[in-house]
Order: sequence, then structure tokens, then C-alpha cells
Amino acid sequence: AEANEQRLMLLFMTLLGLLSALLTFGMDLAVEKLYNLRFGQTQRLRQMHLTADAAAERSLVWIAHGLFWGLLAVFVTARISPLAAGSGIPEIKSILSGNVLYKYLSKRTLCAKVLGLTCALASGLPLGKEGPFIHASCCLCEAMLSLPLFRPLKASHATRMQMLMAACAVGVGANFGAPVGGVLLAIELTSTYFLVSIYWKCFYTAVVGAVLSRTLYMSYKTKTYIG
Repeated sequence: AEANEQRLMLLFMTLLGLLSALLTFGMDLAVEKLYNLRFGQTQRLRQMHLTADAAAERSLVWIAHGLFWGLLAVFVTARISPLAAGSGIPEIKSILSGNVLYKYLSKRTLCAKVLGLTCALASGLPLGKEGPFIHASCCLCEAMLSLPLFRPLKASHATRMQMLMAACAVGVGANFGAPVGGVLLAIELTSTYFLVSIYWKCFYTAVVGAVLSRTLYMSYKTKTYIG
């Protein structure tokens, strides 16, 4: 029974790393496309008009794009799940310390977090992905644990906490290609102790996410600039 649980846990961590990498790559790709759309419209206006009024018009278009995506991020978060607001780091730390936050890791919160963060980044606001994406990875982890295949892992509170720690690690590993940094962050987010047996789980999940995300980025950039 223990061997089966270990194999199931290994499968879960592999899928968590792969899906987190796909999620962060998809978000970055969407942000890039939206930014290129914004930049392309201002460039077209620049080619059409070279007067001072045209410069003001380009500035208005640039600002309008930023306002639209910023307001859309607020609307999506407020409409789908207000729990997705903020970085999510304090709440994740609270959950890993044993507190129960109702619906904070739900599927609705995941959707609101991903869509809201994508729109916020596309608006050009000085925001980072690290905290919000860690929250998104934990929501993804919770959604996977709800699947019938992985419910035995969710039945154990200790195992569930370990998988959430691995989700924190892969949130950094997949995002920045830094699995060691992800493990260090997972240690930081725990309360007062960190079991040595959890190190390899966090590191393995972060490595899977980092390898796939870097592979996707390299493939995309090569295709974009060479192909």
C-alpha cells in the first residue's frame, strides 16, 4: 500500500509540474500577444500620421489599452472570485500552518487568478508574477487532488500539505526556471519546521516544471526569431 501511494504521489508531482509549466507559458504568451497588439496599434498610427496631434492620439491609445486591461482585471476578479485579489502569499502561508480558508483554493479562484493576472500584466502595471502564480499553482494542486485518481492523497492531511508545498516550489521553478529557489521559498512559507523527506518532493516537482517551461520558451523564441 505504501509503495502504491509513493507511485501515485510521483505521478501527481509530475503532472503538477507539467501543468504548472503549461499554465505559466500560456499566461506569458497571452500577455505578449496583448502587448504586441497594443504596440502594433500605436505603430500603425505613427506610420499614418507624423504630426503632433498624432503623437497625442498614440498616447491616448496606449493609455486606453492599459486602462481597459487593468479595469478588466479588476472586473474579472470581483465577478468570478474576490478571493483571487492580492498576491496570495500570506494566505498560502496560513494554510500551510494548518488554518482552513474556505474556497481560497477553489477552481473559481484559479480561473479568476489566471485571467486577472494575465489582464493586469497586459495593462503594463508594475506587477510581478511570483506571488500570484504560487497561489495559482496551489489552486491547481487542490483541483488535481479533487480528481478521483488522487483522492487517496487528499485523504491524508499531511500528504495534502506536502503537495501544496510542492506546488509552492513549482510556482517559482516553472515561472523563473529556478527549482532551488522554489524549494527555498517552500521552506520559507512553512511555519516552524520542514521535514527533510519533503525536500526531494518539492525539488522534483520544481525541476519538472522548470525543464518544461524553459523548453517551451526556447522552442517558441527559436520559432519566432528564426522561423
